[in-house]
Amino acid sequence: MTSNVIKVYALLAITVLFDMSIQIAMIWKILELTGSTVYMGIIVSIGAFTPYIISNIKRLSGKIYLTRNIFFLRLLLFFITLISIMTNSVEITAVIFLIAIISSCNMICAINMFEIKNSSFVRDELIEASNASRILQTTIQIGAFFGALLGGWLLKQYTLNEFFSYILILSGLISLFNLFIPRHQSVAQKVNNQEIPELSQRESFFVPVLLTVLTGLHIGSFNAFVPIFYQLYRDWGPEVLGLASGLAGVGALGAALLPQNKWVYLTSAFLIVIGDVGLFLLELPYLSILFCLFIGYAVNSVRISSRTDILKSKANEIDVNTAISNSNYYFYIVSGTVPMLIIMSLSFFSLSPLIYGVALVLIGLATSISILILTIKQSVKPAQVLGESCD
Repeated sequence: MTSNVIKVYALLAITVLFDMSIQIAMIWKILELTGSTVYMGIIVSIGAFTPYIISNIKRLSGKIYLTRNIFFLRLLLFFITLISIMTNSVEITAVIFLIAIISSCNMICAINMFEIKNSSFVRDELIEASNASRILQTTIQIGAFFGALLGGWLLKQYTLNEFFSYILILSGLISLFNLFIPRHQSVAQKVNNQEIPELSQRESFFVPVLLTVLTGLHIGSFNAFVPIFYQLYRDWGPEVLGLASGLAGVGALGAALLPQNKWVYLTSAFLIVIGDVGLFLLELPYLSILFCLFIGYAVNSVRISSRTDILKSKANEIDVNTAISNSNYYFYIVSGTVPMLIIMSLSFFSLSPLIYGVALVLIGLATSISILILTIKQSVKPAQVLGESCD
């Protein structure tokens, strides 16, 4: 592994840590001010929708991932934060909401940029595809985990105005860090330099992209339903939820560190069902949360393996990068939107909080069945492939 590869992974960890610390703190503050969990889904969804829409505008396609454009997005966060501090508007909900959305957009665009760099490492044979997928996911997991801890700790220790000063300083530093990312030929430039095969000759990424979307659905459902189920139905404290999330993270990290075998999808499908059912049925808190290990391991195994399938592809590089980017967009859009829509729908009925545990089990069952069907019938390719550009 070269120094440039190590540098990219290190910068990715720092970037995700910073962005996640902002998102966690801003979401917590919005929940405190509004009492609504819907904003969490809105923040993640808009953060994913915005770059997705921009990337699908023909003249801007590919340019959103250029280092200089990520640099300008960081500067936008810097100046909005500076204006908020100077005008004493940090307590306004709309300002907090805007900061959270820009940070979410920044993180998703940055992850896409690093994923495309990761793809180029594989193509240049600087790292093997499965190792690239595992290391990248491990880096994101570590950055997100410590970022969440840092955001919560900072918000508890300091005032909101002081936290905005932290955002101001770190957004400036992260902007400078972007200047140290190894340069590469952009996707937009490569469009003009290589011939793109006709659609009928191009490889379908339907299965790996859809598998990534399914992991987003389950992760979003876990994050949205488990807090309600544990708090309102089980009457357990926040420390149990914290441990449950931590064990899911440990399981996800295990999937990133341990090698995967050819039965990874079959094993993961069964572990998702076992994990959800165990979490739902067991009435002892510390037994219930143990099943979160299975959930974290299984979901991240699917995500890593589906990404490896894309990276190992012999398809056109532009198609590979488009599939990687779109799978990230769909992942965040689905994980942020669908569970929140389910919660909003269920809230219209006077149902027991038990329903949220049932909903998690049903979504887990649907996810597992879908994984089995998709991985058994990978040879079936639709005419219009998901995640490919048809321009």
